[in-house]
Amino acid sequence: MQDGATGGDGSAENPFGEVTNATAVVAANQLIYVDSGDRSGLDGFTIPSSVQVLSSGVEQILDFSGIGTLAIPGTGTLPLVNGATGGTVLGVPTMVVMGENSTLSGFEVNDGGNGLGIGGEDISGYTITQNRVTSSGVFGGIGVAAQAGTASGITVSNNTVTSTAGSAGILVIANGGTVSDVTVADNTVTTTGGNVAGISLLSPVAATIRSITLSGNTITTTNTGAIAISVSNLNAGATITNINILNNTLTTATTSSEGLFVTGNGATTCIASFTGNTLTNDAGSEDSEFSGTVEFVGLSSLATNNSGFDSNNTAAATVNEATSC
Repeated sequence: MQDGATGGDGSAENPFGEVTNATAVVAANQLIYVDSGDRSGLDGFTIPSSVQVLSSGVEQILDFSGIGTLAIPGTGTLPLVNGATGGTVLGVPTMVVMGENSTLSGFEVNDGGNGLGIGGEDISGYTITQNRVTSSGVFGGIGVAAQAGTASGITVSNNTVTSTAGSAGILVIANGGTVSDVTVADNTVTTTGGNVAGISLLSPVAATIRSITLSGNTITTTNTGAIAISVSNLNAGATITNINILNNTLTTATTSSEGLFVTGNGATTCIASFTGNTLTNDAGSEDSEFSGTVEFVGLSSLATNNSGFDSNNTAAATVNEATSC
């Protein structure tokens, strides 16, 4: 399909003008290939299960059964999604809603102050990669969520996210159910709103977040009170465990900010590994801060295994050196 086209039958010669035209007819295990066209702007959409929505803006690697892989070069121009929202995640309007085992790659998404840029709820196996997201919505740029079911086997990688409000640039939230086996890697996240986290793992109710890897991300916060990486367990019945935070580059540019904030709030919270991270922060900011009861593997070597984590505030917390999660 091609932005700006009219009518069309979905063929390369006569493309649809909206992704929603294609999602209405696509079958499982097919892909929708989108050209940026005139970048007049596309409506949001919900991706059906087992469907890839890929753009011509970035290189796409396609795997053809019995043939092998084919690399399609990218043009560098991403299709723009900034129209009507495509559905809801966690009850808020969302521009692009992921489907089970779906892929979104190579889009510029602007949520226009709606709830969320890209997200999925109670579904598994999806990939969000190589997108550029600008968000001022309540939940931020990209959201991985469980509300009552399971969200697992999910990859969020190589995206560029700018968030000016909301919860986080990238939010992993269990508002019920279980979120597990999620990789958030090699993203560039910038937050410009106060109290906005770059990447946030959050369980506000009795739910479970486990086996999450945050690696190779570059996170910059610019406002007072912002947090680069937040792990927040806010319910005594919740569990956040086996969290691996590796090789991230963090910059906090104002006072009263934190590179890492972890709260156990009397519930089970365990950091399995925190190594290879680099923090550059303002003199008035905390390197890391803890609240409640937290289990932390490698706590005694936090400063030596990372750069810039020399002042770690545990005054309001019980942080225990753990051998495993």
